[in-house]
Amino acid sequence: MDIKIEAPQMQLKENQSRFVNQVLSKRYSVYDFMKAIDVKVKATNEDKYVVSLMTKPEKSNMIFVESSSDDLRKSLRESMKKLDVKIEKYKEVHYHDFHHIQRIDKNS
Repeated sequence: MDIKIEAPQMQLKENQSRFVNQVLSKRYSVYDFMKAIDVKVKATNEDKYVVSLMTKPEKSNMIFVESSSDDLRKSLRESMKKLDVKIEKYKEVHYHDFHHIQRIDKNS
């Protein structure tokens, strides 16, 4: 999965960038219909982080979510929760059953 991280107003530390990449890869690389996620991190005047995630699943429109918090990790988690909801809706529409696409079974 291709994950592109942008932080135009701030300099992300290496460990922050690595954390974002690892968390998103672990959660979303199991879905064949998701090839890339664009991440944008902004800092506001109120010392908050705004994390936006954007992806385009196959055979669908662009999906965009955004969340803000005073902690980067919390903001990322909230954005991921919102993205999870939209992915479930995508799976229901395109696969007619949200259980059709399952996570990789480790016993296989």
